[in-house]
Amino acid sequence: MNWALSRWMAAAIAILITPSLGFAWEDPSILQVEEDWELVVLTPDPLQDSPQISTWMSPTGNMGSEHFGLDLNHTLRNSEIGGGFQTKALNGESLIESKTHDDSTNLHHEGEVIRWTQVMSTHGGSLYFSIKNGTSQSWGAFGGSNTTVSIPSGLTNLNQYSHLSSLSWSGVGYASNRVGHLKLLRVRKVDSNGQIVEQSIGTAIESSVQ
Repeated sequence: MNWALSRWMAAAIAILITPSLGFAWEDPSILQVEEDWELVVLTPDPLQDSPQISTWMSPTGNMGSEHFGLDLNHTLRNSEIGGGFQTKALNGESLIESKTHDDSTNLHHEGEVIRWTQVMSTHGGSLYFSIKNGTSQSWGAFGGSNTTVSIPSGLTNLNQYSHLSSLSWSGVGYASNRVGHLKLLRVRKVDSNGQIVEQSIGTAIESSVQ
């Protein structure tokens, strides 16, 4: 094999194994994340508005920028009071938007199991957060468009999301002795190709809200 032919073959191989700039392979963007949660209440005390629980989701794991929260058995209404639940969108410590459940009933069933899915998504220059598939003895079925809050954002994907930040920041803020467990059951991620990847977590939170 002469030198010219060897050089041509080497160049051809390099083209085959090196993607061109115009056709570079890229990981699909994560556009939506869903977290399935479960709360077991042992002995609620409606007169003391207890227990009080909060869960958090962040697209980047940074609570100093855009993030979302769900408060259970306490809301902000005119001032912080017990009962009901609310969703909220924040940028750092600044509250951007909140939605309060119409039913302000306190948790009041011993051994009550509350399950819900919280959804975070990005599209059209904003981040969105909502609750769906909620079930509770005290509130019945809950969730839907009336829980949706949003915040403007330059993020075009949720690729930096980690369920570890949700576990780190969520917890029981008041009367943890009245809670059996607060557990993140599963996480689902939906990418720009429409593919859904589900991960079983099953981790219970033992510490209080930070």
